[in-house]
Amino acid sequence: VLYELPGHAFHPLKPLTAQEALALAKAYDQEQSSSIKTSLIRAGQAIAMGQQDDWPQKAAFDLHQAVEAGYIAVLQVTGFYAPRSHNIKFLRAQAEAKAPALVAAWPRETRALRKPFEKLKRAYVDARYNKSSYEISTAELEDLKATVETLIERVRAVCDARLAQLAREAAEET
Repeated sequence: VLYELPGHAFHPLKPLTAQEALALAKAYDQEQSSSIKTSLIRAGQAIAMGQQDDWPQKAAFDLHQAVEAGYIAVLQVTGFYAPRSHNIKFLRAQAEAKAPALVAAWPRETRALRKPFEKLKRAYVDARYNKSSYEISTAELEDLKATVETLIERVRAVCDARLAQLAREAAEET
């Protein structure tokens, strides 16, 4: 609507060149890959600390952060946009719509299969602010970490495929 007003101060939008798209996607990919790597390392260290103090909650939070960054990577690399949200259920739906290969990472057929994802979703708030009510075992954390790593492998495949496509388009443009 603002663009339709007479005398507006906005320049008309123009599409990215293939070179610009590739550079932007690479920057997004690098940023989110770094975040994922850091979160997985921290989660592994926290899991190794066992059930003492609040290490399990820290591990769950870091696993949540890795999943969040993974979904954001897919959205940014494939569509150059990710909504500002920490809700991994919402981000999952958005990312899976763009990359259906991600769906298999989190089975949903039964309530028992949905439970680990829901527990991970709760980690963003409860593991930090309601520590006494957020309990998670080392075995649950190890299972979640394995699932998160599987998801990240799928994220990596989606992002790599998109970057390769953008690189081909950039090469054709020159």
